[in-house]
Amino acid sequence: MYELKGKDLYSQNGEGLLLEYVWDKVNGDFIERVIFDIGCGDRFILSNSRHLRNSFDFTVLGWDKENGQTVTAENCTKSVSMPGIISIDIDGNDYWILDKQLPYYRPLIVIAEFNAMYTDSRTIKYNPDHVWQGDSYYGFTFEAGKKLAEKHGYKVIFQIADMNMIMVRADLIEGLTIPEVTYKQNDYFKLSDRTDWVWI
Repeated sequence: MYELKGKDLYSQNGEGLLLEYVWDKVNGDFIERVIFDIGCGDRFILSNSRHLRNSFDFTVLGWDKENGQTVTAENCTKSVSMPGIISIDIDGNDYWILDKQLPYYRPLIVIAEFNAMYTDSRTIKYNPDHVWQGDSYYGFTFEAGKKLAEKHGYKVIFQIADMNMIMVRADLIEGLTIPEVTYKQNDYFKLSDRTDWVWI
């Protein structure tokens, strides 16, 4: 199993280094170095993309609600650029956006936040106006993420800090033995009393 050697200067848990490693292993240079960073914040603090931009000349196309750039299932395939990597962390409709983007863009790699508070397969109900309330009602669970990956021809190959999963297009790793990816359940936030989950 790959272990991070050090940490990049920007991401929360070394995600930038891990993306660099996976990009290299799947021979990413046959495709343009473009990363979609959905939920990019200020593009500096806790950034999954800045390491790739600064050190490997990736073009970063970033969107964040705080900057008035809300990404929804209705507008998530409007970009004419074709990303090699998609990074998403918006504490909300992540599942529904990836469900539209993966078959449309077919990126090599996806890094997506998952909800480690639940061990079953669920996601929040789609709502383009969703605003995270700081509780457990956000995103999708690890099991839902695995099913989403398989649905679109991807495989989950890593998780980092019980927080982010990395998916790779399955055709790029065909024939390789990938160890089972596991995680630990964590009660990061207060438990939501919302019952309008969608079971995957």
